[in-house]
This record gives sequence, structure tokens and C-alpha cells, in this order.
Amino acid sequence: MLYIDALAPATQLLDTALQRLRALGGLLDLLEDHPAASASQWDLARWSTTLRMLHADAQALLEAAHQRTLEELPG
Repeated sequence: MLYIDALAPATQLLDTALQRLRALGGLLDLLEDHPAASASQWDLARWSTTLRMLHADAQALLEAAHQRTLEELPG
């Protein structure tokens, strides 16, 4: 479960989103190198669950950062 401090500065939210996206990219790199023929359905399900979680985290953080940026704009 990802908890987002909605009052955090946009830069902190963006930094955390970038961490999630980098982790997602790293896992995708590993998956690309993982021979599909040797992957069991259980392995693929675990990969999928982890990738979806990182994607959802990054998306939620980016949305929160976007909202926070709009709130920080003058006027």
C-alpha cells in the first residue's frame, strides 16, 4: 500500500514517482533478459503483479504531484 502525503512538495512527489519508474524499468530489463520458455505461469503472475504495483504507484504519485503543482501556482 502506497501512502501519499498530499501536502508534500511537488518535487518530493516527483522524485518518488521517478524512483518507481526507474524500478519499473529495471524490472522490465530483467524480464526482457529472462527466457520466456523457462518462466512458469506463477513466475509470470508474480512479475505482472509487481510491475502493475510499481506502475500504479508511479501514476498515483504523478497525479498527486500534478495536483500539488497546480495548488502551488500563484493566483
